[in-house]
This record gives sequence, C-alpha cells and structure tokens, in this order.
Amino acid sequence: MKFFAVVAGLASLMVVSISADSTASTTGGLHCGTIDTCSTKRDPVCGSNRVTYRNMCVFNSDNCFNGLKWTAKSGDCPGFHQTGRE
Repeated sequence: MKFFAVVAGLASLMVVSISADSTASTTGGLHCGTIDTCSTKRDPVCGSNRVTYRNMCVFNSDNCFNGLKWTAKSGDCPGFHQTGRE
C-alpha cells in the first residue's frame, strides 16, 4: 500500500512539472536552461544592458538566468563587443 502511495505521489509531481512547462511554452514564457537549444545563427540583439547577444534566443535565456533586460534594438550594440552567453 505504501508503495502505491509513493508511486502516485511521484506521478502527480511529474504531471505538475509537465503542465507547467506546457503552459509556459504556449504563453511565450521563458524556459531557463534552454540555452543549449539556441541556434548558432548570428542575428544580433542589443540589450538595454548594452550587451550584444548572438540572437533573441540567447538574449531570452540570459534574461532567465540574470533577471529581465529589455531589448533596445535589433543588431549589435554601438561601441560594445559581444559578451552575452555563447
């Protein structure tokens, strides 16, 4: 009996985490840790922190890990080299 209670508890935790991911992805929320799935394509984004990010995916991932930064413009930041997550 105890075994089934443990299995049911673990299953409910899995359902909660899966539904949280699904909800976040359908509403456009950020997923921390997705940096590994970002494209290597260079499509620079200048953050309001004056850091040039390789692309919007890298910018969004960095936001997850370091707090929100708003995009100032598309393209490289003037006078600054690329220092965002690679």
